[in-house]
Amino acid sequence: MKKFLVIYSAPADVVNQMKNATQEELMEATKPWMAWKAANENQIIDLGSRLTNGQQRSTNTDWSTDEKMVTGFSILQGENEAAVKDILTTHPQLVWNPACSLSIHEFFGM
Repeated sequence: MKKFLVIYSAPADVVNQMKNATQEELMEATKPWMAWKAANENQIIDLGSRLTNGQQRSTNTDWSTDEKMVTGFSILQGENEAAVKDILTTHPQLVWNPACSLSIHEFFGM
């Protein structure tokens, strides 16, 4: 089985909506994630974590916040990239807001 890092991204305005959510709204928003996890538990190595306050920097620039923020990650496994893409078609990140996205990166040995 191959391993893949899945990175979740969302625009800053979408992230700010979640920062203002009530505890009840946050608990409700978690339900689709837990359902997706249960349906794909054999492919999930590490469900990961939410991320916040990300910064980026290039060689000749200062640190700054990216307009499309990395909001979390997971580590999945699958026979190949197509298998991982298949289980990601129902991922809650893609239905949360149309401006959200996923990216996948295959682990490559040192």
